[in-house]
Amino acid sequence: MYSIEPASREVGQSFRDIAESQIDKALRDLERKRDSKTLTHELRKRCKKLRGLLKLVRPVFADFSREDAAVREAAQMLSGARDAEVLSQTVTKLIEATPRRSQTLSRIRDKILAEPISETEVRDQFARFQAALLEIRGRIKDWSLTKSGFSAIEAGLERTIKSARQRMRNALKTRTAADFHEWRKANKNHGYHVALLRNTAPAILRPERDGIDRLSELLGDHHDLDVLAETAARTPERFGTPKQVESLKAAAAGSRQELETTIADLGRQTLAERPRAVLRRYEQYWSTVVPAAGEA
Repeated sequence: MYSIEPASREVGQSFRDIAESQIDKALRDLERKRDSKTLTHELRKRCKKLRGLLKLVRPVFADFSREDAAVREAAQMLSGARDAEVLSQTVTKLIEATPRRSQTLSRIRDKILAEPISETEVRDQFARFQAALLEIRGRIKDWSLTKSGFSAIEAGLERTIKSARQRMRNALKTRTAADFHEWRKANKNHGYHVALLRNTAPAILRPERDGIDRLSELLGDHHDLDVLAETAARTPERFGTPKQVESLKAAAAGSRQELETTIADLGRQTLAERPRAVLRRYEQYWSTVVPAAGEA
């Protein structure tokens, strides 16, 4: 469950239910015997969705700072288990994008995949992550919001949309890795917020979310290329000979440049509407589900 049902429950209760659902799904995933790479990816997604939920009600949730930090720190416990997998996946995409370098890039990918993984360390990371989630889970029953109805989410929605538009302008102006990454985070949260509201106008918001998610995916690819290039510069021995490393950097730079053109076009289209206009539109969707007199 990752949607607010405005017609059936008070927003604060829905907020708590969604948070519990995300944590419970993560805890169930931990109990199953799954590939550690797949499990790490799914657990990190749960954390991102939970943080997106928290940001939706940030202005009316007094415990936001503590709980957002707790979820962020839990996710960071899994970062080591994910790094090598992201690097190998990014190189795979480069192989597909630059066939003339495929032989060199394939050797680099094989070298990354051959790096030893400490299963003991991975199990310890999962155990610490589980303990952190259980602590957060125990506090959810006491979470409360200072407003109800659309007012509970209005300021959070506007804040995120404004942030996504401003960070887009910054990234397209500076073209720095840091600014593109900041844009990605804001756009990702915007996508989570649209997902949380999708049942107020599913025929409109589900396709709208698809566009936002596609933009986030491209921004994620951009970030992965930056991480790959930065890691290769910092620890070139992980990737092969100096000549191989230079080939990798050139492929990453070329792919990054192509991505930026696509990202700029899609970003301007996806975030073309002014924040207040988006907000009023979402409020209208909400009002068609919840009568003007208020919620039950």
